[in-house]
Amino acid sequence: MLPEHSPLTALKIALAEGQTTPAAIAAECATKANGNASHNTYIHFDAAELARRAEALTPGGPLYGVPISLKDLFDLKGTRTSAGSRFYEQL
Repeated sequence: MLPEHSPLTALKIALAEGQTTPAAIAAECATKANGNASHNTYIHFDAAELARRAEALTPGGPLYGVPISLKDLFDLKGTRTSAGSRFYEQL
């Protein structure tokens, strides 16, 4: 039997109904970051920045409160873009 909602839809409903907040979602995500066996999913992870951004969110938009990860190939202001290589880390 299939679940009633996808995880994304369930999260959107929980946010809309006030069952959770972006800050609570961010805190849960932070506990699971780099939780794989090698602990190497993220080269750079800033839990404090994640919490600050979640607290600053204002409701709106279809993905309000849904955390995302950006691959280390895309430039993000204030963050190093290393393409997963220590060689590029200082650029």
